[in-house]
Amino acid sequence: MIKPMARKLRFHKWSLLVLSFSILVLVGCGQKTETELPATAIPIQSPTQVAAPIGTAIPPVDSAHTPAPQDTVAVPAATLTQEPSADLSPSPIIGSMFKLFSPTNQTVSEVGVVRALGTAEPGAWAIVNGTSVAAGDDGTFQFDLPLDEGPNTIEVLVANAGGKTQTWTSVVSFVPSESALPFSLFYPWDGVEIRQPTVPVSGVTRPDAVVAINGDPVDVDASGIFAGHSELEEGANLVEVVATDINGNVRFRVITVFYTP
Repeated sequence: MIKPMARKLRFHKWSLLVLSFSILVLVGCGQKTETELPATAIPIQSPTQVAAPIGTAIPPVDSAHTPAPQDTVAVPAATLTQEPSADLSPSPIIGSMFKLFSPTNQTVSEVGVVRALGTAEPGAWAIVNGTSVAAGDDGTFQFDLPLDEGPNTIEVLVANAGGKTQTWTSVVSFVPSESALPFSLFYPWDGVEIRQPTVPVSGVTRPDAVVAINGDPVDVDASGIFAGHSELEEGANLVEVVATDINGNVRFRVITVFYTP
């Protein structure tokens, strides 16, 4: 009786040990399952899957609806390169028997004198404010007239050998200059168009001034009148007239003359 009971007790003891070991194994396995996950089970977000913030997208440029810069600032090239038009400037007074260069109507002089300058047909003669003026061999005539302050009427009459006459009347105003060196250019005018390769140049300043036309000195008479010529090339030509006095005062004009053969 004692031996069977001892064996039975030993069996139960081993059963309890085996059961305890199994429980420990199961508990250990359960803890490992709760704390460790396979590497492949952890989601990894690729950079290409990150969504851009709302509102940061830049729409593509539509060239058909995008105004070009020149749409608002462009200036026609013609306005930048257009040369002075001779139609906007006075031209010599031309009659069938004469051509009058100076004075034109509404001329203003800073000195109390003006020069009547023109050409006539061969054999013709001129009368300027009642004074007869002989023409040279080339038909050129000139006459200097004193001016009163304010407007002055100048009448030029040209008659040919047959007695036919033509008359031109203009008003010239003498306006004393406030400049230390008075200076007025009678002819040519800016933008004038002529048919000859040489243009006469005339004006007035102080008698003691030095005057140069395109760098070449010209004579100044006792009344301050100066006169010379400028050679021209076909097309546009710049004519520069400079007056200088002993005190260093300088007056000048630069004009454009168009020579059309």
